[in-house]
Amino acid sequence: RPNSTQTNLRLRSRRRFVCGSLMPGGRMRNWNGGIFMNMMEWIAASCILLALISVIRQIFKEKLPANIRYGIWLIVLVRLLVPVSLTGSDISVLNLFSNDLQNIQTQNDKQMMSPPGAFYGDNMQTKGTGGSQNQTANVSDTNPGSVEPGTANAADSIWRTALTGICITGMAVCGLALAGSNLTFMRKLRRSRQLIPPQEIRTLEYGSAMAEHISVYTSKLVSTPCLFGLFRPAIYIRPEDRYNTADLPYILKHEYTHYRHLDHIWAFFRGICLIIHWYNPLVWAGAYWNRQDGELACDASVLAGMEDANRLAYGRLLIDLTKGNHPYGEILCSATTMSGGKKNLKERIRRIAEHPRLFLIPTTIALALCLAV
Repeated sequence: RPNSTQTNLRLRSRRRFVCGSLMPGGRMRNWNGGIFMNMMEWIAASCILLALISVIRQIFKEKLPANIRYGIWLIVLVRLLVPVSLTGSDISVLNLFSNDLQNIQTQNDKQMMSPPGAFYGDNMQTKGTGGSQNQTANVSDTNPGSVEPGTANAADSIWRTALTGICITGMAVCGLALAGSNLTFMRKLRRSRQLIPPQEIRTLEYGSAMAEHISVYTSKLVSTPCLFGLFRPAIYIRPEDRYNTADLPYILKHEYTHYRHLDHIWAFFRGICLIIHWYNPLVWAGAYWNRQDGELACDASVLAGMEDANRLAYGRLLIDLTKGNHPYGEILCSATTMSGGKKNLKERIRRIAEHPRLFLIPTTIALALCLAV
């Protein structure tokens, strides 16, 4: 008969096998491991796609139309918000290492589902002689250097739990920062704004359609015109712009184009992406690039069919607005800004002067590469 030490070891291994693979807790650990692998693939795909977008923006630049360049960000938005691949492409770059991730997960599952003898090296030899039985057991667990699978699983569970806690804490901090920035700006705007009567807006070019869909306010708080708000967005301009008959049509058309492009909704989902991927610097850089490309797309729509004299006046307006300080134009605030910052002003002015054309080959290449991820 086996001694008490052998019996205890076998009972412990059987309990570990049952609790680790058959009980709900075991299934939960396997399920968490699958989620972890999906998260790693999600992060890798997001980084690859954002790096690819950065390369595309640098290589093609003016050869890629502004509206197409801005529209590509829809692919990025879906990739950042949906943790699974929707295309399932056989040429996806993720296939280069997705098999390795799958093998790691498979090995973990096998370790969780292995029977007791696989870990403890039970070598049962039974020999019957008359009514007697001789049993010998070689137990590897008695070696001081061996590591029990339960210890490995516990350590694995601890660091995954720690990572989960860090991620949730970071999301909470980032969400509070975004919410606080926008709520503070909204409260200040409401205290300082004054409504421009719709009758006054209708007298301007494109004013009739604008007055029916969106309100226009003046505010001393803003240093450049902007569109702000999610459910009830509004256009905010400086008090001196209200009576500037030369620039006001361009200003209102620009901000109304932001409204038609649904850029206030873009800003909301951009913030969601920052909250989810707060730890990824490429996502923060992508949010900044997205704002820049949104301004380029807005310029392209405003300038469509505009005469050269008007294009020149519009460009001068952008230069004048860029001279101001725009504290609410930071990435944490969802307000659009007509100036868009000094860094991309050169490209915006160049596009105004050159009448960019549609290049089918760069556009096709850019879309194909983004969809392949």
